[in-house]
Amino acid sequence: MYKCHQVFQFIKTQSISHRFYSDSIRSAYEKGLSFEKETIESLSTFQFALDHTGQTLDKGVDFNGQWNLPNETIYHVIGQCKSEKRKIGARSIREFEGTLSRYRSNYQSLEYPLLGIFSSSSGYTKHALDTCVQSKYPIILIVIEQGILTRFYTSSSPSLQSLTNQLIVSNDTRGTMNEEQKNSVELYFKDSSNQIQSLKKTERL
Repeated sequence: MYKCHQVFQFIKTQSISHRFYSDSIRSAYEKGLSFEKETIESLSTFQFALDHTGQTLDKGVDFNGQWNLPNETIYHVIGQCKSEKRKIGARSIREFEGTLSRYRSNYQSLEYPLLGIFSSSSGYTKHALDTCVQSKYPIILIVIEQGILTRFYTSSSPSLQSLTNQLIVSNDTRGTMNEEQKNSVELYFKDSSNQIQSLKKTERL
């Protein structure tokens, strides 16, 4: 009888542990899904037209679509989101470079230039920022906090030179890499006639 009780207690404990583990996985999945949608919604205010991919054959791609800038400047966008407590490290950026490389190989006939956006809820380590800046791939790192874009960093990829020459970022973290700066970011576009237009508003400056 005692042994039966022990077996019952073991099964009960295992059942509780399995249920707790399952609930933890489900909670992490729901948190990640919520952040992906939060990122898409935040970027949509800056003239991004993005779709949530959900389950996809392109590993590491959480959303894709276009960035429709003034003067008919368009980028084909793919993005990855990570909602973690710790800052994102360089390894994640290198893995995202691999995602961009595979995507470019699989879709060689893209109509518009490819742009990769990596979204984090917790920021980036200095090593991760350095990896991005030195990357040959067209990467933008962003931070979304409570639905607000608070950081914006670009790689030094030659394919992004035209964009970085025309893009103006308020509280320009691209130059300082200041992780302590937590103000919301505004994006502006300067056209060939030096007219500056807010990407968030329709007004001209």
